Amino acid sequence: MFDDIPKIKANISDIDNLEFTFDSPYFLTVTWEDVNFDFYISLKSTSNKIMFFGNGAYDSEKMSLPVFQRHSWANEINESVIVYNDPTLYLGKMNLGWGQGTTERFYIKDLSQIITKLISHLGIDNTNVLFYGSSAGGFQSLYLAGLIRGSKALVNNPQTAVHKYYPSHVKKMYSYSYPGLEQSNIEDKYIERLDVAEFYKSINYIPDIYYLQNLACKHDVQNHLLPFQNSLEKLRGKVDISRIRFEYYHNEEQGHNPLDKSVTLKYLSEFSGVNQSDVTIKQLETSKIIKISNKSHETIDIANKIMQNQIYLFASLDLIDFSNGFNWDYQHHTNPQTYQLYLQALNPISFLLNAVEATDDISYLYKAKEIVESWYDYQSTKPNNTMVWYDHTIAYRAHNLVYYMLLAKKYKLDFDEKKYISLIEQHADYLWSDGSYRKNNHGIMMDRALILLGMLLEHPESSHWIEKGIWRLKDTFYSSYSSNGVHLGNSPEYHRIVSNLYKSTEAFLEQNNLTLGEDLLAILSKSERYFSYLSKPDGSIPMLGDSGELFSSKENKEFESFYDQTAGITILQSKDKQDKDLSTWVSFVCGYGTTAHKHYDDLSFTLFYKGKDIFVDSGKYGYGSSKVRSYVVSPSAHNTLFIKNKRYNLDKIDNDFKNIYTSSFLTTNRVDMVKGINMGYDGVKLERTLIFIKPNILVILDSFNNETSNPISQLFNLAPHIEILDYKNERAKIKSDDEIIEIEQILPEGSFEVHNGSEEVPKAVIAKQFGKVIKTNQLEYTTEKKEGHLLTVVKLGESAVKNFKSASINEKSGLVTINANGEQFNIYI
Repeated sequence: MFDDIPKIKANISDIDNLEFTFDSPYFLTVTWEDVNFDFYISLKSTSNKIMFFGNGAYDSEKMSLPVFQRHSWANEINESVIVYNDPTLYLGKMNLGWGQGTTERFYIKDLSQIITKLISHLGIDNTNVLFYGSSAGGFQSLYLAGLIRGSKALVNNPQTAVHKYYPSHVKKMYSYSYPGLEQSNIEDKYIERLDVAEFYKSINYIPDIYYLQNLACKHDVQNHLLPFQNSLEKLRGKVDISRIRFEYYHNEEQGHNPLDKSVTLKYLSEFSGVNQSDVTIKQLETSKIIKISNKSHETIDIANKIMQNQIYLFASLDLIDFSNGFNWDYQHHTNPQTYQLYLQALNPISFLLNAVEATDDISYLYKAKEIVESWYDYQSTKPNNTMVWYDHTIAYRAHNLVYYMLLAKKYKLDFDEKKYISLIEQHADYLWSDGSYRKNNHGIMMDRALILLGMLLEHPESSHWIEKGIWRLKDTFYSSYSSNGVHLGNSPEYHRIVSNLYKSTEAFLEQNNLTLGEDLLAILSKSERYFSYLSKPDGSIPMLGDSGELFSSKENKEFESFYDQTAGITILQSKDKQDKDLSTWVSFVCGYGTTAHKHYDDLSFTLFYKGKDIFVDSGKYGYGSSKVRSYVVSPSAHNTLFIKNKRYNLDKIDNDFKNIYTSSFLTTNRVDMVKGINMGYDGVKLERTLIFIKPNILVILDSFNNETSNPISQLFNLAPHIEILDYKNERAKIKSDDEIIEIEQILPEGSFEVHNGSEEVPKAVIAKQFGKVIKTNQLEYTTEKKEGHLLTVVKLGESAVKNFKSASINEKSGLVTINANGEQFNIYI
């Protein structure tokens, strides 16, 4: 096959004097200290770029060395191509060598030095070098790109850790490359040769990588893809892991085999580099893009404030006075991260651009330009500010930059188009990267922005940006919602945010002849109905998890009880037939699908009665590490059963979510029941059962087995208007307007105490609004018992106080007997 191709031999010292032949293939063998490094070379006189191909497995019984897999592809590629043979294979009969060489010489490292000499002699810059390979060739490509800084790697189903490949191949290579050494010694001493992530860690550098993976190949995914990604996560903050793009596909038939030639050639062409002169800004209609803000009756007033350097970022945030110039490192006194986020996102320019569209006054556009240019100069200094290139920030800023660029083009504003195209590409690179991606509302924002950038630019990768954004949106959706349409973010506020994100995304896609698909939209419609169960009779939404004060329409209110085990939420309800606004409503939280926006609120409940909140949740206050934030997420801020002064484990990675769950639910016309279990504390098992005798009696059965030295507490977080009338060892009496409510301990084993609201040492405070707290009161019932039950009855109103007779628990059979409202209820728990 190769008989007619010229063969050239040279020593390592001769490379600088080689005369290269162009537009005609030949072989080059470079001998370095008795080791032959063989190359198939196809140089193109019209190209200043070069691709290096590495080999996967070959059949040592049927084929002879050297091996140059895919050498014929060079005829279909416009760039120069060099295929290299792995000299490790000369050491013995093995199918894979991974460039390991010998204990004395690491052949990949030697190969990189030869390649460096070749490209230097050719006058090719490292940035125009691409390494490609699949399987073992992918491993070598990842390694070579790390050794030759500035180069790139395109890999397909690569090994990222040689020692995790099939043992028969690995042991065969060990026997020739590392003879006489135990496997454990090899993998300890030479781990940086065998594991790409360990190598990157050792050099504190990651190259630009495009990683293609067939998810149908389970061995690759479990042994190479996922461990590689987990290792990269540990490097976050030390190296730029966003330089790696992961793209997935699913093909059972292909398995570990790489993508077809035609598909691979397309990737090679696109990833080898983009000529920016071919990239242009499309003339999109601004009515068909997603904007961070839209025109309103406040638009002109807000824009005029910004014109005077009174910077408006978001509706609930303070104005910032930048009369003395923009301070991009500005730190607000209460929530510095939040203000930095919206500042680095360039939110002010969105309001200015709204004003441009409302008035056709381009002075607002010139002010937007001033702000953008100021920020561009700031970020060019590479400041030590983590919010500049943060996922949420980048997504919002991408939207704002697109809006700005479209209006700048429309109004013929003089701006450096190439500079902004390069900036957009930089944003797209980050948004594309799976290393930067999280399956939460931030990930959704990233995908929306990535799709928008694909629509903005006439760019070789535009279609990929759009396709990946839609694919990840779907994947994130199915990971983020229960089958009942409940968002698994543990927060009604974020349920609304994410559902609105998806609804607005679908509207945006529909305007551009795209869609998220019928199946997704069917579940999304359920998410809207969820609020009809979750909302209280007055239309307010409970402040569960990271949620502030929200409201929903009362018109569509559903009064049936609701249960979703996956989301860990249950709603118990009893409709008042005379006045539905006076209905009774109870929420119960136990369990979670993700830890996003999750509080330590398992086994907690809230209660609404006769048009008023009685027991409330803590709200969110804000983010960060403030003492108020720490308090509002803690067990001691919720109506729950907990170990005093302790927090339990909340970590889905360690499967703690399997230890915290709602185990059973029952609803009838007269009674509802729900039971939850919390085994998140070390050495503790807590169970809580709520039995709702409709419409006005709530029985709480708490069971516990406590091996710690800390006591058990029940907490009742009172709504701010609640008045405490009296409390004794076994009974507390409170008042909501004219309604008397009694809390009775049927099995008195402790005592009540009252906590008054305090912000200085946070206690008994709730946060309806961002950064603001309201003082209230708490009732806490504490017992020193290590094992047993607490049987608590909450009697809502004088009628319940009068009509409740008794409650008891048979500890052997688990039978709870309640006599109330003229009936006897027998419930096994």
